[in-house]
Amino acid sequence: MFSQADNSTTRKFGGIGINLLVSNLLARLMGSEIKLESEIGKGSIFSFTILANYNVDREMAGDKPASVKWVLMNDDNTKRRLAVSQLVNELNIEFLGVDDWLSAIHMLETSNPFDAILVENTLSNLNGEDVIRMIRRNLSFASEEMPFVLLCSPADKLKIRKSNNFSSLIADLCERENPKELRRCLRNLNLEPDLQGADESTPGKESPQNLNVASPVILVAEDVFANMMLITIVLEIKIPQVTILKAVNGREACELAIDKKPDLILMDIQMPEMSGIEATLEIRKFEKLNGGHIPIVALTSGFDMQACIESGMDEFMTKPFSPDKLDLLLSKYLKGLLTA
Repeated sequence: MFSQADNSTTRKFGGIGINLLVSNLLARLMGSEIKLESEIGKGSIFSFTILANYNVDREMAGDKPASVKWVLMNDDNTKRRLAVSQLVNELNIEFLGVDDWLSAIHMLETSNPFDAILVENTLSNLNGEDVIRMIRRNLSFASEEMPFVLLCSPADKLKIRKSNNFSSLIADLCERENPKELRRCLRNLNLEPDLQGADESTPGKESPQNLNVASPVILVAEDVFANMMLITIVLEIKIPQVTILKAVNGREACELAIDKKPDLILMDIQMPEMSGIEATLEIRKFEKLNGGHIPIVALTSGFDMQACIESGMDEFMTKPFSPDKLDLLLSKYLKGLLTA
């Protein structure tokens, strides 16, 4: 975690700690992670520990997946990543773990030596299916080009098989932290996708959360690239025919709203040049003189909610946002465009 030194709503400069991010990625390449100990007035200590391989079990040595050399894992739980890292390393497979889908996309874009991607099903904000959809959509990976293995608990595994059809998304389901199960999944990656019980006669289907909306126009005002990318991809998944207008500051958002008159605005609060609240006040002032009302939803990580409503915003959504909350907001404010 980090915080902005300038926490004003119209900050001009902001960093994302990119040097520390790069250093942490290098540490992760070695199966570790950078830790921080800090005390005001005394200084800070950054440290990491490299894990060493130990003797390989005989059963494992005779049952190694021959075709898999390097895997990428997406999981925001450090302990789970380390546990899977040890299991994978015992099979003489290179391992890289990342804690968010954006880092996974970055690694796939810049190096991509991976033979498979392991995705944890239980993440903080998105489930494994959403992550796989976003990576596939952003990088245009076909099923045969990049196999995805969804890691889950035994109970979740049964539920997933009964309630969803993942045949077009993933290569296999795997019980996490189960050595034999993981070996089986990696060994079978060369085979056709098989969910062991999924109805093969049922055609692949879109997520049940997709909305039937007739070509809406949504303006997203967000100055942080990662947040903009996440919101854009999620919207495109939920509404394939959506048109997304992008603004990186409040002034651009105000100008686009007045000129294009979108069906919905997702407005960040803390932006340069003009804050989300200032932009909303200008939009409402224009509408008062010229008519109309564009629904505006505030994107905030803890700003004064009352100030959002008083400025003329219709509702707010806290960051990191919940896909379920976004579903409700889209259904509510785009209901005039919903199709049968």
